Amino acid sequence: MKHKVSPSGSAWADRLPALAVAGAAFLAYANTLSNGFVFDDNEQILGNIWLTDFRFFKEIFSSNVWGFMPGLVSNYYRPLMHAAYLALYQAFGPKPFAFHLLNVLLQAANSVLVFVIVERLLKSERADSRSDSTGARRARIAALAAGILFAVHTIHTETVAWVAGLPDVAFTFFILLVFAWHLRPGPWPRWAFGCSAVAFLTALLFKETAIVLLPLLVAHDVLWPRSTPMRERLTRYFPLAGALFLYLSLRISVLGWFGVQRPLKPYGVLEAPAYAANILYFFALYIGKLIVPIHLNALSDFIPLKSLLDGHALLGIGVFAACLAAVIATWRRRPRVCFALLFVVVPLLPVFLVPAYSLSPFGERYLYLPSVGLCLVVALATERLFRGSRASVIAWGSALVAVSGAMLAGTVARNQVWQSDLTLFADVVSKSPRSEIANGNLGRALLAANRSAEAIPLFRTALVTNPDSVKARYHLGFALLKNGQAAEAIPELERVQQINPGRDETGSLAEAYGAVGRFADAIAKREVIVAAAPGIPAEHNLLGIDYARAERYEDAIREFEISVRLDPNEPAYRRNLDRAKEKIRR
Repeated sequence: MKHKVSPSGSAWADRLPALAVAGAAFLAYANTLSNGFVFDDNEQILGNIWLTDFRFFKEIFSSNVWGFMPGLVSNYYRPLMHAAYLALYQAFGPKPFAFHLLNVLLQAANSVLVFVIVERLLKSERADSRSDSTGARRARIAALAAGILFAVHTIHTETVAWVAGLPDVAFTFFILLVFAWHLRPGPWPRWAFGCSAVAFLTALLFKETAIVLLPLLVAHDVLWPRSTPMRERLTRYFPLAGALFLYLSLRISVLGWFGVQRPLKPYGVLEAPAYAANILYFFALYIGKLIVPIHLNALSDFIPLKSLLDGHALLGIGVFAACLAAVIATWRRRPRVCFALLFVVVPLLPVFLVPAYSLSPFGERYLYLPSVGLCLVVALATERLFRGSRASVIAWGSALVAVSGAMLAGTVARNQVWQSDLTLFADVVSKSPRSEIANGNLGRALLAANRSAEAIPLFRTALVTNPDSVKARYHLGFALLKNGQAAEAIPELERVQQINPGRDETGSLAEAYGAVGRFADAIAKREVIVAAAPGIPAEHNLLGIDYARAERYEDAIREFEISVRLDPNEPAYRRNLDRAKEKIRR
């Protein structure tokens, strides 16, 4: 007697692969939920005034991405990043858990979308695929392999484990959503056109790189066999064009036609041959890290190549030539493979402008969307090999399990690097020991942990790389001061004021002067601070302490009285005032 499968049981069986993919993503990134804020998170969340009140919503949509910090400009327009942060901040406060959870949820959703898209692609080749149960089963297994690989791929750790990776996981979610809708056979219902436009606009407002959706859709419609007529497919581009027009209008109204003219970085302008050499090398580096994600580094050293004959440039030429040859060879003979390769390459194209502007132009997060193409390549290989002998099925299946397991282990381990500024920048310094940014950030993290002695050599290293760094020199002086080396701190802090007189570091310098008994100099510096900010009780208190050390007790009493008047609930101010009055009575 045959047992019939209930409709509900069949539905659950259909959902199991998607649930497995989502589960793999949660398993890979569950340990990020206990991580803190690191690197840019400290400014974009903890130091972001826009997140403190919904009344800043207008500023979010009318400013560049760094507009919340006075004096900083950017060519990036990503208002939905701040809008998402605002919602989380208002709902949960400045607690990292909620921000990390959003990234993990989006990673799980993107992994499921990769599974859905790959399955639809593989099933769309023949109109009778529904009746081809063996082919449908192979397509599902191949899609499952792709989804799980995306869920656990180690190259995603920067994007998912770092709160600031939100723009990448978010824009990828919305363009994958549009792509999945684009694969629906037959005429679209009216709602689909509107949803497609809204999703694409949302993706663009999270990150401008979402524009790569359009060439990817064109490549798909040209290369992938479809039963939907071309005319029907073309109508699906109209809402996307409208969304792009609206986005460009918003962007231009905020940033202008050409954006902000950004200053070049210290290595200056690269000539065309040198620029090409660097682009080719980075192309090879991206492809290599996508396939073998080891020795990952959040801030890779960048020493520009000078010639196309440099060994790294020649490597890049070889990798680029191989990829180009693969695209040309598969264009007609294996168009599905060609599309998968283009899905790797096309999202990388915007990245190749980065070496003109960035100190660390290689970013693992730039491989988040291209990894979908790699997963599609794996799915195509899986589908093909699963048509072969039992031995080939076992061998390939075992390889997939081994690779996925290794990726999962690598991801879980790498997530721990992103736990805090201490763990992150300790890892970066171990791999990029000359990096000014890494040494400076690790030094500041050590200072925050009251480990000033360990911070001092890091700031010295940062100054070797960039002797004119005001930030590194100030923090070196501050670390020396906190480590009880005030005499050594003074020349560093004085040098800061010589390089940049407008930088307000006089508080540390005044403290250093006082520590070595130069009370007149300390008082002169404190008076400058108090004159600039007369309403801060702590500054009046510090000035009073310097007056008392110089035995100018009447002046000290005046400052302590101001401190008490401004903040009558602080007992230290009252104690200092009483002590100064006692000195007068004696």
